[in-house]
Amino acid sequence: MRYRVSGANQVTGGEISLTVDAEDEAAAEAVARAKGILVADVVPERIPSLPDADLASAVAAARQRAGKMVVPMYEGAKRAPTRYGEITRGAMVLRVLAILAYVAGGACVLFAFYLATQIGGRPSMAGIPSSAIDWVPVVMLMLTGLFYIAIGALLSMLGAVGLAIRDMANNSFRV
Repeated sequence: MRYRVSGANQVTGGEISLTVDAEDEAAAEAVARAKGILVADVVPERIPSLPDADLASAVAAARQRAGKMVVPMYEGAKRAPTRYGEITRGAMVLRVLAILAYVAGGACVLFAFYLATQIGGRPSMAGIPSSAIDWVPVVMLMLTGLFYIAIGALLSMLGAVGLAIRDMANNSFRV
């Protein structure tokens, strides 16, 4: 059984109180004296105990008093429907635009490679070698394609960020 022992520290004289597990009050007092306490009072500590059936009903009553509680997913609760459809639709639009940007960028790069294979030994124009003039559009087309691919990556990332924000909102504001 548990006992609440009150008294004073033998060295400092300061008040002290502790809980001791012992067979009876005398044993609790002996344990406290062994720890250097001048014992003033020994009181049995009462712990309310409920049978399992009463404990389950007490827990159910406490939950009912608490009102609506968020039940963890492992107890079979279903998630409330989300109210963030705009975010989902916006993320889908950004993904479609990202795919279109990837396709456009890939087409530009492929066409630039095709043009690079077609540049040959043409005659010069106004004293400038034809190879220097012919490579300008190829390089510009290649850079444009790479720019479109970068834009596609950015749009894809923004769509993913939108979905992450939606998920954070779902998890933060559960009803």
